[in-house]
Amino acid sequence: MLYNENLHEEEQHLIQQIAEQTERGKIDWELTEYNPLSFLNEDKIDKNPAVICQSFSFEAIIGGSRYELDVMENIDVPSGMGDYTITLTRDETENYLKIEDALSFDCDRYECTPEEVAERFADSPIVRLCNAIILPRLGRRI
Repeated sequence: MLYNENLHEEEQHLIQQIAEQTERGKIDWELTEYNPLSFLNEDKIDKNPAVICQSFSFEAIIGGSRYELDVMENIDVPSGMGDYTITLTRDETENYLKIEDALSFDCDRYECTPEEVAERFADSPIVRLCNAIILPRLGRRI
């Protein structure tokens, strides 16, 4: 359990550092793919609710390594709860990295509408990174 907590803290720290460097203009992310707002029906097998979602894929060179970042914005139907998930990957044989994180992983603070996400999670590395990348490219903040 302690190992998992330490690993999560290290991952959060790395995302925070990348967010700060992106905010300062030190990292330039290129939008490689955008899937506009879509409606996904409820999954009857896994009992997942229906969602409205959009996703973004970005690439950047950080410290000489290519990083890929996938961001998905979800709004559950009918609850209206908003969530952001990210997957950050450095696909190098000897220095492989994959971080998967979401706001909803922080269950103690999670239950909120899309309008509340930005306020409630303003200090979250995920929100900071998404705002630093999405706002300049698409002209909107999460």
